[in-house]
Amino acid sequence: MIHKTNRRPSHIKRTPPNPTLHCTRAHVLPCSLASVLSCPMGIPLYFKYLRQTYPHLIERVNLLQSNGDTSAPVLKCDHFYLDFNCAVHRCAAQAMQRQEKNGGVRAVNDHSDRRDTRYDQETLVIDATWEFLEELVDAVRPRKSLFVAIDGVPPRSKMVQQRNRRYLSDWGKRVAVSSGGGARDDGAGSMERMRHDDTTMHTATPPPWDSNSITPGTPFMARLAADLRARMEAKKAGSWRHIGVELSDAGQQWEGEQKIYARIRSTQSSPSFSNKTEDRPSESRRRESRSSRSSRSSAARPEPTDVHVVYGLDADLLVLSALCQGHAIRVLRPVDGFELEKDLHKGMTERAALFSYYCVDVSAFRGVIHAMIRCSSEEESVREYAVLCSLMGNDFVPSLSCLSVSNETVKDLVSLYHRVKREIREAICGASVLTHETHEYNATGDEDIAALVSRDCFRNGGDDARYRLNCEFLRCLFEKLASEEDARMRDVDAGYYAMCRSKRERAGHRGRPHRHRKGHDDENEIDAYPLLHPFPDLIRPGETGWRLRYYRHLFGPDQQAVIERACRNYIEGLQWSINYHCQQGVDDAWYYRYPYSPTVLDLANYLALNSSRIMREPIPEVRSHGMNPEMQMLMVLPPSSIVDMLPPEYADVATNVDRGCAQFYPRDFRVLTYLRRYLSDCVPVLPDIDENRVGEQYYSIRRKRNARERRSRIGQGHTPVQRKTPIVSSPGQDQKDRFDHQ
Repeated sequence: MIHKTNRRPSHIKRTPPNPTLHCTRAHVLPCSLASVLSCPMGIPLYFKYLRQTYPHLIERVNLLQSNGDTSAPVLKCDHFYLDFNCAVHRCAAQAMQRQEKNGGVRAVNDHSDRRDTRYDQETLVIDATWEFLEELVDAVRPRKSLFVAIDGVPPRSKMVQQRNRRYLSDWGKRVAVSSGGGARDDGAGSMERMRHDDTTMHTATPPPWDSNSITPGTPFMARLAADLRARMEAKKAGSWRHIGVELSDAGQQWEGEQKIYARIRSTQSSPSFSNKTEDRPSESRRRESRSSRSSRSSAARPEPTDVHVVYGLDADLLVLSALCQGHAIRVLRPVDGFELEKDLHKGMTERAALFSYYCVDVSAFRGVIHAMIRCSSEEESVREYAVLCSLMGNDFVPSLSCLSVSNETVKDLVSLYHRVKREIREAICGASVLTHETHEYNATGDEDIAALVSRDCFRNGGDDARYRLNCEFLRCLFEKLASEEDARMRDVDAGYYAMCRSKRERAGHRGRPHRHRKGHDDENEIDAYPLLHPFPDLIRPGETGWRLRYYRHLFGPDQQAVIERACRNYIEGLQWSINYHCQQGVDDAWYYRYPYSPTVLDLANYLALNSSRIMREPIPEVRSHGMNPEMQMLMVLPPSSIVDMLPPEYADVATNVDRGCAQFYPRDFRVLTYLRRYLSDCVPVLPDIDENRVGEQYYSIRRKRNARERRSRIGQGHTPVQRKTPIVSSPGQDQKDRFDHQ
């Protein structure tokens, strides 16, 4: 259903499509402090919103005061957890920055030279990573345990985001801005630059260090884990001997944040807790290996009053921490680079800047959520709030296009939430009628939290009704939001093109030649690609037929067929997200298949026709995709990284046309920049990769390779032994057996 609306405001100018800019050379991007320290994921701009709206929740601390000091530490910390991938990216950027200052990357003349240079750079990154870890732990000084979690093989929905980011990262490194380092005036009033409908990536020899190396299964990650483990063992005999130390490397499945919160929740089963233990094993304990449990045996027993400090940059850590009831948690997050640059200008030393952190008290954050949502319990309020946050986007589903994270947007969503709840007297999670109507709207403040959560929050298959979305509630919410969608989309669209004009004017793109600017400005031009090269103004929200144009230009030509599928996929994504964040059982093979969300009106119409049927459907089966790290690399890495990081036999899957998979690894692709501010937020239009076809080729090569190795051992006089399962969990072996049977 398409509503007729008023014409587009005359002050919003249309931007014509951009002609093509041909890339001529590889571009080695320098590193600024801002880019080193600002690589957030999760809910876009959510932390910035919290800082502006609830400054009392966030304390700025400088850990350098306690490093090496015998006085009390700045933070009270019993158990320290690090979501470590962001730290590895940060340290890698700093190491490359230091190398560039000390003379840059030496010339690479052949494959052997390139390999040696890459090894040297990996050594620099590993040394920088360990230096950071050692100094941070010595500054925080945890009393009982240290848990370092590196991302392992994630669910397929996360792989989609990883694939997009890695292709864009590879693309950005190869995009050379023509001789001036930016767009140039061709003398005829039009400027050459990348065009969105036929963007072409021109390849050149990449620099030896590839940030895509920070992917489970790469030689670098294996080397990093071995080095960290060895150095941590040495520290356990020294200054870390009083705490339990554990490293969960890329060989163990799941994202680092999920490993962390499974670990925190597993402490509820400790005899020290007053609540009764769970009546059956939790998902978190099933994920833990024997080595993980044995490494904790030397740590002090967890107590209900223990303080858990979680380090990371992902904005989702705040919501995940709030969902982890019954624990005192603080989130430690580096101060963003732009704030630090201001401090450096004021005279702060670089070392002091690198030890500046934001510290968020999650207990106070839960109280703010509970006062805002006003459910019968704090736990329920946080769960309802987590669903509303999913509408603003996360790592698995995009935000509704008409929404942007801001104070007014969150207020409007919460207001709509309360209007719907008053009308239908149901919650957004679970379908039972509310029985605390009077309490719900008295706004009397926060309740006391129940002693500790005694439920098993890892129910297999997400069969706890508290975590099942109420489609009737969502339908009413979307209907109310749809009545404002035209106006909201006009504002969001106008704001995007206003930012584009402002950025291009500041960068010198208005009718005058652009001189080459080295250093920080070069990197900004790549990061700000969607603003410097805006999406053609073709959608024009508010004008008749804008929704059909939205689907045509962002989803593909077959709009009518895609709308229903996209709506169903998006609703599935909301349910999948809440199950995953609450560590319910999920289908690891599920993923969202489209670059943008459907329009709110279409979501409301879809639920009006299908909400009853969806609520009657059985709980989706809990499945594991069964991929090991090598298979994941084939699923997320661009072809240039695959050739560098996988053995030639496996790289053949991506490069040999005869294997039938080369079409999944394009070198040329479109980049959708609509409503995006940074290159990392853009969406590359890539073919949907068929994991079954890729897996069939991968395991076929793997069988032949294993057989060849066995014959080689027998030929050398060794007795053949049963080959052990690699660093993959049992589901990975299950998928191998399935392909073997085929």
